[in-house]
Amino acid sequence: MDVDLHTLAGYGTYRSQGYFYFKGRLGLLYEHVTVGSNSSDDFGVAIGAGIGLALTANSRMELEYTQLEKDVGLWSGSFNYRF
Repeated sequence: MDVDLHTLAGYGTYRSQGYFYFKGRLGLLYEHVTVGSNSSDDFGVAIGAGIGLALTANSRMELEYTQLEKDVGLWSGSFNYRF
C-alpha cells in the first residue's frame, strides 16, 4: 500500500546567543495525506528544537528535529551562510 504525505508549513524560530546555541521553532502546518485511494487534508501545529554552531560571523551549522504529527517527525541538518 502506498502512503504519500505532502506538507507545507510556516515557522517562527528563536535562536539563543553564542557560538554554540539552541534553536526552537513553532509553526502552522497544512498536510495532505494519501493512503491507497483515500486522501485527507488537515491543518495543525508543528514544533521543533535543535542545536547549532556558529562557525564564523556569517556561517552556521544546525541540526534539528521537527514533530509534524504524533507519529511523524523530521530530522534535518543545514549549513547557513549570510552574505
